[in-house]
Amino acid sequence: LNYVETHCEEREKLIYRNSWNAQGMKLGVYFRYSERNLSLSFIYNEKNFMLYGMERLCGLYKLILQQILVDWNAKYADFKNRMTKRIEMQMQAEKILPEQENIKIRDFLSQLPILQGRFEGTIDLFADNSEIVTYFEGDRLFDKVLKEKFVFVISGKLVRNVDTGDGWYNPLDVIGKNSFVNPTNFLEKRRLILSAEVLTEQAELLLIPQTALIEILRKNPEVAMSIMNYAIGQMEKYQMLWLQS
Repeated sequence: LNYVETHCEEREKLIYRNSWNAQGMKLGVYFRYSERNLSLSFIYNEKNFMLYGMERLCGLYKLILQQILVDWNAKYADFKNRMTKRIEMQMQAEKILPEQENIKIRDFLSQLPILQGRFEGTIDLFADNSEIVTYFEGDRLFDKVLKEKFVFVISGKLVRNVDTGDGWYNPLDVIGKNSFVNPTNFLEKRRLILSAEVLTEQAELLLIPQTALIEILRKNPEVAMSIMNYAIGQMEKYQMLWLQS
């Protein structure tokens, strides 16, 4: 069916599906590694796996791979217990309704020191462009995410690292609740590539697209000044850490 020509109906109808011919294979998983990015491709027989079931299976597979990377040297019993806990926490995070998430975002923003009680209407602008993402122990945020999003810590702790290339990195500091993970994102030319790794069982992060936040700051000079002062303070902290080292 053509999407434009299809009339709206009370019940849903499949408009378009793009799939590969599995050629008799019930399920196959393929890996491709290129330029520090790992791509997973799933080829499956639609008669055996429905689309929603595949989404769940892919999500579970991703969680298992992440847990293997974190606990590669753990005994199987310990690995299984931690894996079960990770899946349970992920399922709990998925059950949060959009209305509940919106309330949580606004509550966090209202307590964020750089915004609290000073900028009328700003919380609405931030909340409308934000999302909450849950990460688990050992998960890493790489430069691509930190370039495209501004990240704030709602709960949990992360260690910030300076990536030196070829998988090597130097720890910078440990940050917790209300922290602004990547204020260097304001700089047009950055000399450092940052990453972050979750230290606690899980961490909830508030993500705001870079373009959305910069547009908000253009409309609100007072907010821009507050956030820039915070960012400058962070950069001074980096200078002190460098001098001490």
